[in-house]
Amino acid sequence: GDERGREYAETRRQNTSVQYATDMMQADSNPFNVCSTGGDDHGCWCAVPLDHGRLSAEGWRFVPVALTSWLTLVVLFAFAIWRVWPSVWLALKERIPAPSDSADENYGAQKDDAVTPSLSFMEAGRVLLPRALTRSDTHSSDTTTSTAAPGGTDLAPTPDTAAEAPPSKGELFAVDHAKFFLNSVIICHHVQCTYMSSLATPWSLAFAAYVEAWVMPTFAFLSGLLSKGELTETRAQRTVQSIWVTYALLNALERVAPPLLRDPLHVLSYRPTLPDLTRESSVVTWYLQCWIAWKMLLPYLRTIQDPFKLVGLAFALSWYGGYFDFAWWGSFHASATIGMLPMFVVGYVTPHSIFGRVPRWLRGASAGAHIAFIVAVVVMCYTTWEDCNQDLSGRPWHGATFLRWTMVMHRYSYLTPEAVVEMCGDDQNGCGGDYYWMWTQRAVYHAMAALLGAAWVCLMPNRRTEFAIRGRHSLYAYMLQFVVFVPFTGYAFHFLGKCLNSVPGLSLPTCASPLRFCVFLCTSVAGTYIMTSQTVRGLACVAFEPTWLNWLWDKPYERKPHLRSFAFLILCWVLPDFIGSARAWLCSVETASH
Repeated sequence: GDERGREYAETRRQNTSVQYATDMMQADSNPFNVCSTGGDDHGCWCAVPLDHGRLSAEGWRFVPVALTSWLTLVVLFAFAIWRVWPSVWLALKERIPAPSDSADENYGAQKDDAVTPSLSFMEAGRVLLPRALTRSDTHSSDTTTSTAAPGGTDLAPTPDTAAEAPPSKGELFAVDHAKFFLNSVIICHHVQCTYMSSLATPWSLAFAAYVEAWVMPTFAFLSGLLSKGELTETRAQRTVQSIWVTYALLNALERVAPPLLRDPLHVLSYRPTLPDLTRESSVVTWYLQCWIAWKMLLPYLRTIQDPFKLVGLAFALSWYGGYFDFAWWGSFHASATIGMLPMFVVGYVTPHSIFGRVPRWLRGASAGAHIAFIVAVVVMCYTTWEDCNQDLSGRPWHGATFLRWTMVMHRYSYLTPEAVVEMCGDDQNGCGGDYYWMWTQRAVYHAMAALLGAAWVCLMPNRRTEFAIRGRHSLYAYMLQFVVFVPFTGYAFHFLGKCLNSVPGLSLPTCASPLRFCVFLCTSVAGTYIMTSQTVRGLACVAFEPTWLNWLWDKPYERKPHLRSFAFLILCWVLPDFIGSARAWLCSVETASH
């Protein structure tokens, strides 16, 4: 499986459009030469790539297991003292001794005079942690899904909350802002990973570690936050149309369309190989697999009325599930699904109202948390960075190991079979203490990701802006980034560098310069803004608004430009290969002329 994954990753890297953009990013000394191949001496790539097959064997070495185990035990003990001991003490204090058989006449009096228990935890929890809150129809219009990275809502009043006062229309604008800018950050991360190695420079390593530390768990938190409410027939239909169909259609087009269009003369005889049909999902659609699994589990999790018990069960499942040797590209990405399950559940039990009016001191504390984390990551990466053309695996308190640790703890298994042998030896009947306390590593990671994710949402303004409106449709930006944005970004960088070099004293920042990160970030924010526009949403409606499936529910067909949308998506998949072929032809002509 690891060998197949490495072969597939190498195949994707050799894609003509991505390779052309890579050449342009590497050829800083001669950006005008279309046929330039660049080189590793420009500092964009590493001889030792970040190998998914080795992540589990390397990530756990960043922080000692003994430290995380003691820290986790102290926190859990403090939580038990805070939550459990008062209830036990109250029960012991109010305990009524059982009456004797000869005191039947006093039993009734004792029963009547007994202290009536206070409100149950769940009744109180409806005030503190309501299971479903309303959201105005105006605010949730034109939404198609309740995922966070994809950007819609799936909320409606339930019988428990129908009598409550409805929230203001701007109740969840902070969440919409969070989704928009989270998508911008993750798209910037993908652009950076596509056109240079995360381990190539200190700034690229720091940015990758910062993103992997909390962004995807925050997506899971927002997905749970927007999944409140009972499962109705309308919601179920919307989920199937906007998530299941979107996932299936985009993956099918990714697997089948490029080979067919590269060889159109043999369309009828084309037979896709088994690896083409069963390989891992693309770099973005794996999250939809996780979300589908969480949504299917939600009706069963909802039967646990106590929110603290529900959250505790989710954390226990996630911490224990890290011991299973799930393949990264396995069914429904089980390792990532169980790794981020607690964040989804925490979002589900969190009331929307806490983000409606965030105190000024809390915003300041949230900003301070992110600034402190950024400073710590930057200092660590710049002080520990070494040439990435050598193996940097397994070094404790090292920036490269921290990046691997964050990736392992939220979407991989703790240990590969090789790492288990390394930790336990050939005789695995009695492993050392580190093996049995590996779950505390994920516990510490969850605490860090929850703190940074909540701080990010608290930082967002809770007012209506254009970014909030477009944040409701962030599914389009998240899913289309590798279709209409990332493959063409390299060409944009090339022409931008060509224009800058025509002005004396100006040039595109090199890979070693942190200014290149500014270029990536500005480009990603602009790309997110464009991909969530009404024009792009209309051009992609065949996959995101498949009303052509209304016949499954005996509903009338809603007319939309589906044929034009289908042609647009096919064109987006074909155009990079066409440009790459044209580039190869131009290079051959130039070589022949010389």
